[in-house]
Amino acid sequence: MKWIQTIIIPVVLVIVIMTSGCLLQNSGIEGIKTQTDPTGPTIITIEPLPTEYSLIMSSTPGIRLTPHISGFGSNDARYEWNTTSGTFLKGSSMIYEIDEYGNYVVPSATPVYWMMTSLFHSPQDVITITLIARDPKSGLELNRSQLMFEWKDETTVRLRM
Repeated sequence: MKWIQTIIIPVVLVIVIMTSGCLLQNSGIEGIKTQTDPTGPTIITIEPLPTEYSLIMSSTPGIRLTPHISGFGSNDARYEWNTTSGTFLKGSSMIYEIDEYGNYVVPSATPVYWMMTSLFHSPQDVITITLIARDPKSGLELNRSQLMFEWKDETTVRLRM
């Protein structure tokens, strides 16, 4: 019974404390979905969570970018993520493994994480993240979506509204 007090309770407390900071920061925000070309035959949106990120946030490796695709099947296209700054990460929370992809990646239509790789540049510097869907046979662009983040302070970026 004593092992529950010395091991289990502190572990649960640490998990609750680590996750509460990011969850409280995003309360009431469902995520912003942006789309740059609504006239195309397909619609792609990107949902970022959290919409504000700092390297000191220990509960997430970066901003989770979830693609939402309609007008075609997610397997009917090749997807390209690119960013003007930072790096993409792909990971599995089940095995606690994270792979770094760099500023360009061609994964499936599954979520990726974005993380800054350098600190504050200037308030005018904007970070642009783009998701492009291409026809797998011809390579032609089907549609794209973009998000823009701006620097809030030296260690924090936030979604530009």
